[in-house]
Amino acid sequence: MLKKIKDDKIALVLIACVFILNFSAIMSSAFQNDFGAIDVQIVYFTGSNGERLVGKLYRPVGVSASNPAPGILGLHGFNNDKDVERPGAIELARAGFVVLSLDQAGHGDSGGSLITDMILPTNSYLDGYAYLKSLPFVNADKMGIFGHSMGSTRAREIALAFPDHDAIAVQSFAPSADDANPNYHNLLHLWAIREEFGRSALENRQAWLERGYAQIASNYGVPVGEADKTYGSFSDGTARRHALIRSTHPGLTCSIKATSEIVAWMLQALKGLSEAEAWIIANPANQIWIGSEVFGLIALLTTILSIIPIFKILVRTPFFESVAQPLPQKVITTEKKKWWTFATINAAIGGITYLFLTPYVPFGFTNTFPNPLILPPIYTIGIASAFMLWFIINAIISFVLFRRWYNSIKKTDPSISLIDMGFGFEGTEGQKIPVNWIIFGKTVIMALILFGWMYLWTLPAYYLLSVEFRGIWSFLKPFTTLSRFIKFWFYIWALLAFSLMNGGVFLFGQLRQKEESSELKTTLIWWLKTCYAMLFGLVIVILLQYIPMWFGGSPILNGIEWVSPMMEIQLMSFIPLAALLFLLSVYFYRKTGRVFLGAFIFTFIAIWIEMTGLVIYL
Repeated sequence: MLKKIKDDKIALVLIACVFILNFSAIMSSAFQNDFGAIDVQIVYFTGSNGERLVGKLYRPVGVSASNPAPGILGLHGFNNDKDVERPGAIELARAGFVVLSLDQAGHGDSGGSLITDMILPTNSYLDGYAYLKSLPFVNADKMGIFGHSMGSTRAREIALAFPDHDAIAVQSFAPSADDANPNYHNLLHLWAIREEFGRSALENRQAWLERGYAQIASNYGVPVGEADKTYGSFSDGTARRHALIRSTHPGLTCSIKATSEIVAWMLQALKGLSEAEAWIIANPANQIWIGSEVFGLIALLTTILSIIPIFKILVRTPFFESVAQPLPQKVITTEKKKWWTFATINAAIGGITYLFLTPYVPFGFTNTFPNPLILPPIYTIGIASAFMLWFIINAIISFVLFRRWYNSIKKTDPSISLIDMGFGFEGTEGQKIPVNWIIFGKTVIMALILFGWMYLWTLPAYYLLSVEFRGIWSFLKPFTTLSRFIKFWFYIWALLAFSLMNGGVFLFGQLRQKEESSELKTTLIWWLKTCYAMLFGLVIVILLQYIPMWFGGSPILNGIEWVSPMMEIQLMSFIPLAALLFLLSVYFYRKTGRVFLGAFIFTFIAIWIEMTGLVIYL
């Protein structure tokens, strides 16, 4: 038996994948708990509104009811979850604090919704602070809060609601007059040099910094405001500091300097250390949180890629062998100029429509028109609904253009059929759409098995190791609420239409590429050209926003009235994820000769990530 496995290269690859993903999950957990020095648990409690709230609790080993430690609440931003603040939580726990990183209502694993958390008199973040403060091993007389973006605004609300707090750290936006509010005790402000929010399209870096320095000077009555300087005194709660971070808005949560600033600040405010003593402990060179993110990313990539050997094993069985159909023989768009023209048009359409169709505000309404897909209680995940509209419109545009092209080439060669587009099956040419329902059904079953395989490995990682397969942002994790699982099935159809049309018959029919000298070379070239055709327009969108800022300019897309920086930020994770999924699309098309399996896998993975990671509005 062992010899048979050793001789089976596919089985060996699968075993290697399983080993790597599990080893990476264990290592991600090990870095998260500082190799046993921190007890990390996912905790559940009931909020004032009756909803289930979930957090990740970091308690240094040795801290107990008889030896309590100061408590610090970590608050993520809009559309994030508790692990976005994991870098700060890990390093604060290593410095001796008990940290609760909370999933606020509507986010992550907590119940409730964003809107109800905003309009009801009791809020999940206030409940989270009260819960942390009530724990027997927390010193309730020494409490702090840190929060990013929306979480920074809510951290201020907590500080006002609990005037006995001792420190607050806010991650985002420019210095403001509110920073000098004496009701905030010992406030640290982390300020991104490439902040996207609160800036006009005309405000370059120098103007942005000068505005901030002027506000600092006004706040503290000094001639010239300075960053990275502590004003006031910790003893009376007037300490203030504006740390300038070379980062973007989302990058503040995973910045080494920002993390050190938070740790040093809390050590001074909650433990009475001097600045020099605090920075010895908060030394950036000593941080370990990066290991948790790196191994989480390796686990993520390995889990997704492990479906390739699973597919190869399945397709060798008598039941699934018919799923592997021969590749269609006809390559229709053979002229290089024509291929690049079609690909460029598709890329341009994707970029332009993204700017017009995905602007978000609660309920999906923009300044120009409402998103018709916001139909509570079904479509209540706002960012996902924005993407959903973009997928549908692009699929419709692609269908219209493809049909026009297809009809024109049929006139020159009547033998061309949908089978040549990878959309049909041999022996069913008489049908308008030549579908072999038995093979199609087996393809769907195989896609569900591959999806289930990936999902399976997220369960022990989450429930036994308290980690997700992620890198900075949420990617693969279990459905922890029934609501999110149900929504998964309602959101599938829009992306499936896009995957079958744009990422299907257009990509592998109209833009079918020629074979290269080897299978590996063919797959890589097809993949790179696919990424150009499908993602280059989105790459241009993100470059338009960030290249000027990188060289000292302004976020120029902020000048478009209906465009929100939020949706450009979404591209930071969507583009690399989509590139990986298009690699699978290319692979599965080449192995099955049809677009169906790749389209289902692309759809299942992308919607899974959206439904478990994005905020629920209502």
